Amino acid sequence: MAGKKISELPALGSTYAGTDLFEISVDGGGGSYSSKSITGANISSSAAASVQTIYNTSASLLAARTVTMGAYDLNFASTTGGQQVTFGKNVRVDGQGFTELHTGITDMTFSWDDGNVQSSTMGASTPTFIPTNPEAGATYILTLAQTGTVTVNWNSLVKWPAGTAPTLTGSGKTDIITLICYNDSGAGLYYGSATLDFNP
Repeated sequence: MAGKKISELPALGSTYAGTDLFEISVDGGGGSYSSKSITGANISSSAAASVQTIYNTSASLLAARTVTMGAYDLNFASTTGGQQVTFGKNVRVDGQGFTELHTGITDMTFSWDDGNVQSSTMGASTPTFIPTNPEAGATYILTLAQTGTVTVNWNSLVKWPAGTAPTLTGSGKTDIITLICYNDSGAGLYYGSATLDFNP
């Protein structure tokens, strides 16, 4: 392995394709010296062992930090259903905070992990309300478009004003159901309200 002088290091910002960045000689005592190689790999390894990141250990901020996103989105992706991000204090949003509308449903079966706002388009039917993955304290909104007469069995999961479930408007209409979950065991328990008779 050929030694490299400091003057032989690549200029700042250029790319060095070799294995070793440079070598240093270490005094072993008694006039003997040994050569030590400094490479990009062992620099990265040493840094990874000493720098705390959110990926390998808990860490505390030492000062305020700002992430400047520019033209890019910042996404937290999960390969396991039901994962969540928890904030122990207040969250401030300077802009919109929203959940994407989940569409494509044709009955009353909803997984809340798909989103807090979901829509269903139903023909003449008598579907049963079957929700999964509820969270107590969450608000869920359903937009129910109908191409025929729909009578929903709310499965005793929803408490309605005056104890009366709404009668959906019917063919060619869209009704909006707002649910507040107050118990997240099983399919959940909800307080419900309805705003009816929207034209599609």
